[in-house]
Amino acid sequence: MIKKYSLFILVILLIAICIKNTSAQKKTTIPLNKKYNIDEIDTFGRRPIKNGNKFIYLYVPEFYSPIPRIKQDTLYEYKCFNKIDSPILFVDNFDSVWYLSIYKNYYDPNHLIINRDGNQVPQYVSKFAYRYENEKNNKWNKVDIQNNSNIKLLTNKNRIVHIDTQSITDPLTEDLYMYIYKYYKAQVAK
Repeated sequence: MIKKYSLFILVILLIAICIKNTSAQKKTTIPLNKKYNIDEIDTFGRRPIKNGNKFIYLYVPEFYSPIPRIKQDTLYEYKCFNKIDSPILFVDNFDSVWYLSIYKNYYDPNHLIINRDGNQVPQYVSKFAYRYENEKNNKWNKVDIQNNSNIKLLTNKNRIVHIDTQSITDPLTEDLYMYIYKYYKAQVAK
Protein backbone atom coordinates (compact mmCIF):
# COMPACT_ATOMS: atom_id res chain seq x y z
CA MET A 1 0.00 0.00 0.00
CA ILE A 2 2.82 2.39 0.91
CA LYS A 3 4.61 1.50 -2.32
CA LYS A 4 1.55 2.50 -4.37
CA TYR A 5 1.33 5.90 -2.67
CA SER A 6 5.04 6.59 -2.99
CA LEU A 7 4.93 5.69 -6.68
CA PHE A 8 1.88 7.94 -7.14
CA ILE A 9 3.62 10.86 -5.38
CA LEU A 10 6.77 10.32 -7.46
CA VAL A 11 4.74 10.49 -10.71
CA ILE A 12 3.00 13.67 -9.57
CA LEU A 13 6.36 15.28 -8.72
CA LEU A 14 7.78 14.39 -12.15
CA ILE A 15 4.73 15.86 -13.89
CA ALA A 16 5.02 19.05 -11.81
CA ILE A 17 8.71 19.40 -12.70
CA CYS A 18 7.98 18.92 -16.41
CA ILE A 19 5.18 21.50 -16.35
CA LYS A 20 7.38 23.99 -14.51
CA ASN A 21 10.25 23.60 -17.01
CA THR A 22 8.02 23.91 -20.09
CA SER A 23 6.21 26.98 -18.82
CA ALA A 24 9.49 28.60 -17.78
CA GLN A 25 10.86 28.54 -21.37
CA LYS A 26 10.72 31.96 -22.94
CA LYS A 27 9.71 32.04 -26.59
CA THR A 28 11.40 34.66 -28.72
CA THR A 29 10.78 35.58 -32.33
CA ILE A 30 13.24 36.42 -35.03
CA PRO A 31 12.34 38.31 -38.21
CA LEU A 32 12.59 36.38 -41.47
CA ASN A 33 12.69 38.45 -44.66
CA LYS A 34 11.14 41.36 -42.69
CA LYS A 35 7.74 39.90 -43.45
CA TYR A 36 7.13 36.96 -41.12
CA ASN A 37 7.82 36.32 -37.45
CA ILE A 38 8.56 32.72 -36.65
CA ASP A 39 8.98 31.24 -33.20
CA GLU A 40 12.59 30.39 -32.52
CA ILE A 41 11.60 27.21 -30.68
CA ASP A 42 9.00 24.98 -32.26
CA THR A 43 6.60 22.67 -30.41
CA PHE A 44 9.19 19.88 -30.28
CA GLY A 45 11.88 22.06 -28.70
CA ARG A 46 14.02 22.30 -31.85
CA ARG A 47 15.75 25.50 -32.83
CA PRO A 48 15.55 25.74 -36.61
CA ILE A 49 18.32 27.59 -38.39
CA LYS A 50 17.00 30.47 -40.46
CA ASN A 51 19.44 31.58 -43.11
CA GLY A 52 17.04 33.52 -45.27
CA ASN A 53 17.38 33.59 -49.04
CA LYS A 54 20.16 31.67 -50.75
CA PHE A 55 21.23 32.36 -54.33
CA ILE A 56 22.84 29.50 -56.26
CA TYR A 57 24.32 30.20 -59.69
CA LEU A 58 24.59 27.29 -62.11
CA TYR A 59 26.23 27.36 -65.54
CA VAL A 60 24.54 24.80 -67.79
CA PRO A 61 24.61 24.09 -71.55
CA GLU A 62 21.69 25.38 -73.55
CA PHE A 63 20.38 21.87 -74.36
CA TYR A 64 19.64 21.21 -70.65
CA SER A 65 16.46 22.06 -68.74
CA PRO A 66 16.01 21.67 -64.96
CA ILE A 67 12.28 21.17 -65.40
CA PRO A 68 10.47 18.98 -67.97
CA ARG A 69 9.59 20.69 -71.26
CA ILE A 70 6.18 20.33 -72.90
CA LYS A 71 5.64 20.35 -76.68
CA GLN A 72 2.01 19.85 -77.71
CA ASP A 73 1.00 16.59 -75.98
CA THR A 74 4.57 15.36 -75.33
CA LEU A 75 6.61 15.83 -72.16
CA TYR A 76 10.42 15.82 -72.45
CA GLU A 77 12.08 14.84 -69.16
CA TYR A 78 15.78 15.53 -68.48
CA LYS A 79 17.76 13.12 -66.28
CA CYS A 80 21.40 13.58 -65.30
CA PHE A 81 23.97 10.88 -64.50
CA ASN A 82 27.49 10.89 -63.04
CA LYS A 83 30.68 9.13 -64.28
CA ILE A 84 29.51 5.66 -63.23
CA ASP A 85 26.09 6.22 -64.83
CA SER A 86 24.25 6.62 -61.51
CA PRO A 87 21.36 9.11 -61.52
CA ILE A 88 21.85 12.55 -60.01
CA LEU A 89 18.53 13.52 -58.46
CA PHE A 90 19.30 17.20 -57.97
CA VAL A 91 22.07 18.97 -59.87
CA ASP A 92 24.02 21.46 -57.76
CA ASN A 93 27.06 21.57 -60.02
CA PHE A 94 26.76 20.73 -63.72
CA ASP A 95 30.47 19.84 -63.93
CA SER A 96 29.61 16.57 -62.14
CA VAL A 97 27.19 15.58 -64.94
CA TRP A 98 28.72 13.15 -67.45
CA TYR A 99 25.55 11.87 -69.11
CA LEU A 100 22.30 13.65 -69.84
CA SER A 101 19.34 11.59 -71.03
CA ILE A 102 16.15 13.01 -72.46
CA TYR A 103 13.00 10.91 -72.25
CA LYS A 104 9.93 11.45 -74.39
CA ASN A 105 6.66 10.81 -72.50
CA TYR A 106 3.22 10.77 -74.15
CA TYR A 107 -0.06 8.89 -74.49
CA ASP A 108 -0.20 6.76 -77.65
CA PRO A 109 -3.76 6.81 -79.11
CA ASN A 110 -2.90 3.93 -81.49
CA HIS A 111 -2.34 1.49 -78.61
CA LEU A 112 -5.28 1.14 -76.26
CA ILE A 113 -5.23 -0.68 -72.94
CA ILE A 114 -8.03 -1.54 -70.55
CA ASN A 115 -7.83 0.24 -67.20
CA ARG A 116 -9.20 -0.93 -63.81
CA ASP A 117 -12.68 0.38 -64.62
CA GLY A 118 -12.83 -1.67 -67.84
CA ASN A 119 -12.52 1.35 -70.14
CA GLN A 120 -10.13 1.54 -73.08
CA VAL A 121 -7.57 4.32 -72.64
CA PRO A 122 -4.42 5.27 -74.62
CA GLN A 123 -1.23 3.63 -73.37
CA TYR A 124 1.36 5.82 -71.62
CA VAL A 125 4.74 5.61 -73.38
CA SER A 126 8.13 6.71 -72.03
CA LYS A 127 10.84 6.48 -74.70
CA PHE A 128 14.54 7.19 -74.57
CA ALA A 129 15.00 9.97 -77.16
CA TYR A 130 18.44 11.61 -76.79
CA ARG A 131 21.62 11.10 -74.81
CA TYR A 132 24.39 13.63 -74.31
CA GLU A 133 27.79 12.29 -73.27
CA ASN A 134 30.34 14.64 -71.72
CA GLU A 135 33.81 14.53 -73.21
CA LYS A 136 36.89 16.46 -72.15
CA ASN A 137 37.55 20.12 -73.07
CA ASN A 138 33.91 21.30 -73.22
CA LYS A 139 32.86 18.74 -75.84
CA TRP A 140 29.62 16.79 -75.80
CA ASN A 141 28.50 13.91 -77.98
CA LYS A 142 24.78 13.96 -78.80
CA VAL A 143 23.37 10.52 -79.59
CA ASP A 144 20.02 10.61 -81.39
CA ILE A 145 18.40 7.23 -80.76
CA GLN A 146 15.44 7.76 -83.12
CA ASN A 147 17.55 8.70 -86.16
CA ASN A 148 20.60 6.61 -85.20
CA SER A 149 23.06 9.51 -85.49
CA ASN A 150 25.87 11.16 -83.51
CA ILE A 151 26.63 14.88 -83.38
CA LYS A 152 29.70 16.44 -81.74
CA LEU A 153 28.99 19.68 -79.84
CA LEU A 154 31.38 22.33 -78.58
CA THR A 155 30.33 24.46 -75.60
CA ASN A 156 31.53 27.94 -74.73
CA LYS A 157 30.97 28.83 -71.06
CA ASN A 158 31.90 32.47 -71.71
CA ARG A 159 28.99 32.99 -74.11
CA ILE A 160 25.71 33.14 -72.14
CA VAL A 161 22.65 32.56 -74.34
CA HIS A 162 19.91 33.19 -71.77
CA ILE A 163 19.23 33.20 -68.02
CA ASP A 164 16.41 31.46 -66.16
CA THR A 165 15.45 31.28 -62.48
CA GLN A 166 13.76 28.70 -60.29
CA SER A 167 12.83 29.15 -56.64
CA ILE A 168 12.48 26.27 -54.18
CA THR A 169 11.41 26.50 -50.54
CA ASP A 170 12.94 23.98 -48.14
CA PRO A 171 9.99 22.43 -46.22
CA LEU A 172 12.06 21.86 -43.06
CA THR A 173 13.84 25.18 -42.64
CA GLU A 174 11.51 27.29 -44.79
CA ASP A 175 14.57 28.81 -46.45
CA LEU A 176 14.12 30.09 -49.98
CA TYR A 177 16.66 28.83 -52.51
CA MET A 178 16.85 30.85 -55.71
CA TYR A 179 18.54 28.89 -58.50
CA ILE A 180 19.82 31.11 -61.30
CA TYR A 181 20.60 29.09 -64.42
CA LYS A 182 22.99 30.68 -66.90
CA TYR A 183 22.77 28.78 -70.18
CA TYR A 184 25.91 28.83 -72.30
CA LYS A 185 26.27 28.27 -76.04
CA ALA A 186 26.52 24.78 -77.53
CA GLN A 187 27.22 24.51 -81.26
CA VAL A 188 27.98 21.75 -83.73
CA ALA A 189 31.74 21.00 -83.99
CA LYS A 190 33.29 21.33 -87.43
